[in-house]
Amino acid sequence: MTTKGEKEFERFCAQHGFTFHKVKVQEYKTPDYELIVKNIKIIVEIKDLEPNEVEKEAVNHQKTHNCTIWDGNSPGIRIRYKIDEAKEQLRTSVKNNEPTLLILYDARPSIIKSVYPCEMKVAMYGLETYQLSVPKDYRPPRLMKHKFGKNSKLRPNRGICAVTLSRFTGEKGAGISSQNIFLGNSQTRHLKILGA
Repeated sequence: MTTKGEKEFERFCAQHGFTFHKVKVQEYKTPDYELIVKNIKIIVEIKDLEPNEVEKEAVNHQKTHNCTIWDGNSPGIRIRYKIDEAKEQLRTSVKNNEPTLLILYDARPSIIKSVYPCEMKVAMYGLETYQLSVPKDYRPPRLMKHKFGKNSKLRPNRGICAVTLSRFTGEKGAGISSQNIFLGNSQTRHLKILGA
């Protein structure tokens, strides 16, 4: 079954002249597409962000009360789940050192479409931690160490090249893109063509 995100991806590619091929479904998990851009093959997995129960309740409350309030879980948690799901489908391509792209299609109602760049970053690398040294004489603190914390879904020398949240509108898909900072330019340079 073709998802809404896959339909929008195909429409977007056709509209912009990108060549793509649907990957044949196998007994094992496979990615969704091979995308050809300037003779470079990029392996693409598309995941739809659908409303969860809390978001459905917020939408229903808004319809009946003309206002709504809802609370999300920890930052980036839904995106982390999607990255985990996609890793299985992109595993072979990652091992073969092929450029890989996870596209998250936000299929939720517009009132609850809210993913911010910081959530993408936290989902990919974990929470940011800054270790500061504070002098006793009240001089400004010094940054000793900057690192990403637990729950990182991307690691050095392995993993998805880029994750993008797209609504497939406008010139380049109108979304938030984040490249895997742990991978070198040879693996990610081809994704710049797509705005990832």
